Amino acid sequence: MKKDLVFDIDQLFCKYKNKNFAALRINSLKIYRGEITFFIGTSGSGKSTILESMGLMNNTLDPFINKGYLKFIEGDVQVNFFDLWKKSENEVSKFRRKYFNFIFQSENLFSSLSGLQNVMIPSILAGSSSKIAFEKAIGIMNDILPEFKLDKNNTINIKEISGGQRQRLSFGRAIISDFSVLFADEPTGNLDFRSAENVMDILSNKIKEKNSTAIIVSHDIDLALKYADKIVFIDREEIMIDNKKISRGFIDDKCIFLREEKSWNQLNSSN
Repeated sequence: MKKDLVFDIDQLFCKYKNKNFAALRINSLKIYRGEITFFIGTSGSGKSTILESMGLMNNTLDPFINKGYLKFIEGDVQVNFFDLWKKSENEVSKFRRKYFNFIFQSENLFSSLSGLQNVMIPSILAGSSSKIAFEKAIGIMNDILPEFKLDKNNTINIKEISGGQRQRLSFGRAIISDFSVLFADEPTGNLDFRSAENVMDILSNKIKEKNSTAIIVSHDIDLALKYADKIVFIDREEIMIDNKKISRGFIDDKCIFLREEKSWNQLNSSN
């Protein structure tokens, strides 16, 4: 069955404005709807750059060294991010909010609100009534924090819970509303293995149910092997800049592995 493309990337260089060289080069990469893709790499290899570039968090797309493209496709919408970044910051922000959700290493919870209120926020901002947002939040929180057995008569004071529980709250807040793509930066980094599997089970079911997409940066290869449809190992390449040897992240077909029925196949060996 033919899959729908969500991201189509070709000959892309990602460069920060304070650097004189690209931090990451992507030869070719395609992300499809319904997939969970894990990016695995060492510190400084470009994992964060992936999230910033594909998630429209930071304009790393340098038109002076790029001859390729980074395209996002959603139904009849097809946008090259080079063109999108030419628009105002407000338009870029609206586009990002419309299609993307994020889970960060830092929970970014509002300490003045209860755990339940924190999780309800995205649903309310998306237009749901307080009643519907409450019902959805209770359901999600009882899945991700079953130890609290929440109902309308009790809640969670986020100042009194552990870092792992706060991380799970942040996870619940990210998946409560609909999204085309969920970007996650080490979403299970503060969790024990059982809790990590629990939230990844919930995320996996959400992705399949909604036919949406997840892009996850992680160091946890075991979690990737269990839940990913595609694993991208970010390689390194050395280049010479001003007579200095510089190392940067690099992705091509040999870095990409696809889940087959009972095995993993390297992309360039499955064609």
